[in-house]
Amino acid sequence: MKKMKRQAVCILAVLALIFTLAGCSASGSDKKAFLGTWKVTVDLTDLINEDLQKGYAGVDEEWVDHFQFSDVDVTLVYTFNKDDTYSIRLDQDVLNATVDHMKDEFKDVAVMIIESSIAKSGRDMTVEELLESQGLDLDGFIDRSVDFDSTITKSIVDTFNGNGQWKAENGELYLSKSVVREAEDLSALYEITSDGIRLTLPEGSADEMGIYPLLLKKA
Repeated sequence: MKKMKRQAVCILAVLALIFTLAGCSASGSDKKAFLGTWKVTVDLTDLINEDLQKGYAGVDEEWVDHFQFSDVDVTLVYTFNKDDTYSIRLDQDVLNATVDHMKDEFKDVAVMIIESSIAKSGRDMTVEELLESQGLDLDGFIDRSVDFDSTITKSIVDTFNGNGQWKAENGELYLSKSVVREAEDLSALYEITSDGIRLTLPEGSADEMGIYPLLLKKA
């Protein structure tokens, strides 16, 4: 009798272990693999140039084709927390450096615009002389003419910065847009590799920003 009881206990223990393992396997949760902070650099050059072309079309037709920038790179910082919350933010130092680079590239266009204005006015003066007459240098003229903070920096920050709740299981990453909602929106498909976490869009989803696939690397 005691032997049968011991056997029954052993069988129950084995069954409990099997069900536990089966439950873990069925959930497919990769929460532990995601936890922590990750970084990825994305190229927004085409996106920014297209938006600027659209924004200035019909306004400055003479110069719209000159509004072309190169190497518009930003770094996204993903943080996945144990309490199922996440955040995405831009690396501010990288963003500042990128915007400064864009301002430098815009200088050639600014000089062309000023030279054209001088020629049309019939005045005999240099770009520097015209700017000096208005108490400006080239950097000051650019800051007054194009508000990079509102047209570029703010737009990028508003597009990417966010937080909410997350869930990663069975190769699918769910991100909500608010901490009060459950992580119910399928945002990307993922693959955990030796290099990091590779994110791709679900079939049929449009990559409107042209940034996928993304390879998140541990920060």
